[in-house]
Amino acid sequence: MRLIEVEMKEKKIELAKKVGISPQFLNQILKGERYLPIDKAIALLDAGYSVEAIKELLSPKNKLAFDKLIPREEPTGVR
Repeated sequence: MRLIEVEMKEKKIELAKKVGISPQFLNQILKGERYLPIDKAIALLDAGYSVEAIKELLSPKNKLAFDKLIPREEPTGVR
């Protein structure tokens, strides 16, 4: 089971509609057969899912790109 399935607040069909993909494509992503496109990852982030859960669904190449898109919080006193 993937972290996103633990965090899931709605049914898979509703999540697929919210993100803009077909339910079949979402199932393939959750099974690990396909990767989530980076633009759909942003939609999941906007829907309130954690960065860690989303990164599980991305290809290695897109994980790096996603990291660059997401601002990191720096600890206090670090520049």
